[in-house]
Amino acid sequence: MTTAFLVDAERGQALWSINTLTRVLAGADSTEGAMGVWEWRGTSAGNPPLHVHHREDEAFYLLEGRITFEVGEERLHASAGDFVFAPRDLPHRFAVESAEARMLVLVTPGGFERFFAAVGRPAESSGLPPLERPDPEALARAAAPYGVDILGPPIG
Repeated sequence: MTTAFLVDAERGQALWSINTLTRVLAGADSTEGAMGVWEWRGTSAGNPPLHVHHREDEAFYLLEGRITFEVGEERLHASAGDFVFAPRDLPHRFAVESAEARMLVLVTPGGFERFFAAVGRPAESSGLPPLERPDPEALARAAAPYGVDILGPPIG
């Protein structure tokens, strides 16, 4: 049975992953598979490629900054306080439009949060990581076990 828990502002699994800081707050292991929740912080250097999740729905609540999302045929311009939903099996990607952005991301069911540990490393500070050029083929291989297909480049 899942029990109640609190992740305070100083905790969570902080990862440097694909030029972003990702702080995992809850995952499949702590929610009996129900959801994954993380805080995402990044710049345009962390814009993800066009991809599709086949196992989970994904939701984004923008806390700071401006981000343009492409979900299927929709182009959605979001700013702090806005919410975006990307259902499973619908290709999507996003582009940070401000100097930096921060959002809360939720997937149901959980499990995809493990991807960030698979392609990243523990954060060495609370800041963003040094910039690295992502290898699209390596990302595609890493995403496949999580039911995610990489379909194209980031926006721009």
